[in-house]
Amino acid sequence: MTKKIRMLVSVMCIAALLLVGCGSKAESDGEAPTDLPEAIDSSEMTAEQVDEYIFAESSNPDKVVIRWASIDNNFDEKVSNHGLREFFRILKDKLGDKVEVQVFWGGALGSTTDANVSGLQNGSFEMINWALGSCAELTNAFQPLDIPYLFTSHEDAYNFLGGPAGEVMRDKCVEDTGLIPVMYNDIGMRVLTNSKKEVALPADLKGLKVRTQSNNLHILAFNTLGAAATPISMSELYTSLQQGVVDGQENPISNIYATKFGEVQKFLTRTNHLYTAQAVIMSGSFYDSLSDEFKAAIAEASAAGTKVSYESICTAETEQLKELSSDMQITELTDEQINSWQDAAKVCWPEMRKVIGADYLDSVLQAGGISLE
Repeated sequence: MTKKIRMLVSVMCIAALLLVGCGSKAESDGEAPTDLPEAIDSSEMTAEQVDEYIFAESSNPDKVVIRWASIDNNFDEKVSNHGLREFFRILKDKLGDKVEVQVFWGGALGSTTDANVSGLQNGSFEMINWALGSCAELTNAFQPLDIPYLFTSHEDAYNFLGGPAGEVMRDKCVEDTGLIPVMYNDIGMRVLTNSKKEVALPADLKGLKVRTQSNNLHILAFNTLGAAATPISMSELYTSLQQGVVDGQENPISNIYATKFGEVQKFLTRTNHLYTAQAVIMSGSFYDSLSDEFKAAIAEASAAGTKVSYESICTAETEQLKELSSDMQITELTDEQINSWQDAAKVCWPEMRKVIGADYLDSVLQAGGISLE
């Protein structure tokens, strides 16, 4: 199909959507129109057209409005957000003008965990996307993911969260907060950067001040590995690295690339010490009010979006590392070196087990087929 034909098909699809949104007397009476396509194929649209399609207003008087609050500025700001775009695209494909998605970008409705959670709970909006690591302020549901070197590969971590263990953590989150993670959005494995020296083994961390998130398990991990863990907010991190407040930091490759940390860091080591993901989180009371049709659409959209997020990250990291290598020395660890990091991290596992709660952690690990022994 040529570019012009694809564009024409896309325009026709959007036009059809608008016709469905405008409705007719037959539609308002509950009868299906006979002169419109059964479904709209949004797969032929450009990214910009998909975004317009997702956030198109609906004139259906019985529509369900989903107000989505995001601290990001658009779907293309981060590679991981491509999974979010796919989630909403599938949701719109399945529900058409029965749903209207309203987005509030850039933290317009709040940028802190408290603001977002309270907004969900009081009905100011119905959905957010939020880092699982930040959920520790509310629940220990996802703290098993904060155990360093619980996984040594991205694929294993992805399958763990997407399998029975992820369901146990989801149920715990619902029980503790009344909020429902309806999709997990993959961001990738966390790696280490610094401005001082190449780091290949845990002993190389000695004397380095490494920024971590304000997460007690992350702080414990890096102190155990030999670094001086220093919590700093992400918004202040670039300047802190530039001014030497800290020597290094740890983040997924996509975050390092997007924030241009290569300008102020010389060395990158693919430690893959922790897995990072977000969740699309919905108000529990709102979710419970939805019909079975809506819940089924959300489940299908979640599966598609999660798959796209993982594939997008895996593809992007290869290209991003190539570009980062022009400014940074990239160190790839051997299996033997990874084992050395895991052995060093195991020292703090018993303490983390106490913090998370032994019974709960064991239930998660058992569901995922993993043992801390």
